[in-house]
Amino acid sequence: MLFRHDDKPPHNYHALAEWGWDESGKRFVSTVQDSSGGTRLFHSSGWQGEQLKWEGGAIGGADEQQFLFEKISPQQFRISYAVQKNASWTSVDVSTCTRGS
Repeated sequence: MLFRHDDKPPHNYHALAEWGWDESGKRFVSTVQDSSGGTRLFHSSGWQGEQLKWEGGAIGGADEQQFLFEKISPQQFRISYAVQKNASWTSVDVSTCTRGS
């Protein structure tokens, strides 16, 4: 599955993620390439109730990162992004997405 993230102006961040299944690891895997030249690798055990958590980070990087997808309603979901540095998580971005008609 492809997941595309495009910020609205005046921001200019863009990313494309590919979601798939890692048969040997028995978990989901995602690669993310972004407009700043970053390449990241994430893993997930799948949906746990109303949440899907991706954990990983930049290839060759030391900081851990996570994306959390949360079902709010049949029409909305929220995506949160956080980075862990020195054993402490910092929220970087939160977006709420609403299904179009």
